[in-house]
Amino acid sequence: MSAPSPQDEGGSSTAAHGSRQRVVVGIDGSPQAALALAWAIDEVRYRGVDLEVVSTWYLPEYDWGEMPPVSPDPAIELAEQARSLVDQAAAEARAAAPGTEVYTTALEGSAASVLVELSKDAGLLVVGSRGRGGFKGLLLGSVSQQCASHAHCPVVVVRELSSAAGQS
Repeated sequence: MSAPSPQDEGGSSTAAHGSRQRVVVGIDGSPQAALALAWAIDEVRYRGVDLEVVSTWYLPEYDWGEMPPVSPDPAIELAEQARSLVDQAAAEARAAAPGTEVYTTALEGSAASVLVELSKDAGLLVVGSRGRGGFKGLLLGSVSQQCASHAHCPVVVVRELSSAAGQS
């Protein structure tokens, strides 16, 4: 059985798992994720390897009794948002690195768990230092910290340079 095409839009994943050389990048729509994507694109151009763009989603469970739904089906809406995010990032990567095979993965689950699992078959995992939530003063977010601690391949955590950085 052959691997799915990187252009395949039918499923939640178009990744050709098994390529230990591919670079996996986790994105969530945050500015740091955009920096991680840009770094990963530069890296795949340099290495001449495939890129897998990954986003996750989950529907938190609350035990607060009956609550009105935010949308008719929030799980479908979250899945569509994740799919849209990886599709946009993949288009950016294809434009910036013509000839590079770019795969997309949008899965339900914890970002850290999904990225650590995908790292088993990757040559490099790239994440931003912080995502959309949490405390802005922290150097590492929980996802980047979990990936750095538990990934099965080297991990690059991309940080935004402060305005004071690089000035003598």
